[in-house]
Amino acid sequence: MSRLYKIEISELDEEEGKTINRLEKIREIVNEVFLNVKDKAIRRVGYVHLYGVSQFCAQFALKRNLNPEIAAVTGMLHDLYYYRTGIGDNHAHNGAEYARPMLRDLEIFTEQEQKLILSAIFHHSDKKNIHGEYDELLKDADVMQHFLYNTKFDIYENDAKRLKNLFHEFNLNNLSVYDFNFEKKNGFTAKGINKRQALAKIAETLAKREIVGEEYDEDYNKIVKYWPEVNCHEELKYSWCAAFIYHCCFEAGFKLPIRHPNSDRYVGVLGWFQWASLPEVGFYIEDSEDFVPERGDIIVYNNIIPKEYKQANDILPRDHIGIVLSSDKGTYTVAEGNVDNQNKAGVVTRKLHENVDGFIRICNDYEYMGWKYDYKTGVYKE
Repeated sequence: MSRLYKIEISELDEEEGKTINRLEKIREIVNEVFLNVKDKAIRRVGYVHLYGVSQFCAQFALKRNLNPEIAAVTGMLHDLYYYRTGIGDNHAHNGAEYARPMLRDLEIFTEQEQKLILSAIFHHSDKKNIHGEYDELLKDADVMQHFLYNTKFDIYENDAKRLKNLFHEFNLNNLSVYDFNFEKKNGFTAKGINKRQALAKIAETLAKREIVGEEYDEDYNKIVKYWPEVNCHEELKYSWCAAFIYHCCFEAGFKLPIRHPNSDRYVGVLGWFQWASLPEVGFYIEDSEDFVPERGDIIVYNNIIPKEYKQANDILPRDHIGIVLSSDKGTYTVAEGNVDNQNKAGVVTRKLHENVDGFIRICNDYEYMGWKYDYKTGVYKE
């Protein structure tokens, strides 16, 4: 790569009058995350993996006539959410959502470049299906780094197919796909488990602990860990009822991403309402005299928080959310985080139909199908 090309793919900082090395800027962010990873082994593996995948991305980009800088950025960021939070479920989709505001606020990548990077991160765990050029490049780089980290480790069948294609592309004919140790893993849903009942039990247990929305409370830290932005604690203070619901759902086995495609984040009540109301989901039920809530239903309130306890920018009518524990004699018993915006969890009694907008009843066998979603087009595959 020529020196001239390196300059062309950098952004000019008009105020400073100098070029910004965008890849190094991303590496600074990644390095800062790893400084806060306490486990030395995980930190070492993370460094090796992200830098290794990034360099394979750049190499493959040169071979495929793609932009090596953009490719390298996808490699640096693709698993950063996992190393920042330790949460592996849906880490590709969560990783894209984690990187989205980061790339936006840096203001050094065009909208098109951001979309290419985020799409690659979003799809990188889906090694079976085919997506865009940068998406496939990142998948291939991810597979290659895992393989070369230790060729004696077992690999997935779909990864082996990709490796076979890569060996052909790069003339690595001395390696045989048939020498690999295969590890076939199929996802499954445990039968006979009532996740809504588990959801209610988890919510009730946590609410009775009267969790306080402060950094010193270990339970609260577990609730907000899914949203790892630096200012997370400050932004969610007195506004974490929806985060409480997300944590309880996650622990009960409903492995949702931090933001469902075409919806807001689950960290807000609006995100839950939008997701449950999607045609392909259909879990939202408006409150009525005919509907009988069950233990484990999620209840969405409408203008229940007193004005003096609302955030200044909180003007949405659906302003609070909880998990139904029981209903009897004109009342609900509900487990809630941030009860009445007082920054403390608890079990409360509410009147039937009073300030209730509706309910979310998640099917016990519900599985997130985000792999069908195309990040760049916003369209679901049939």
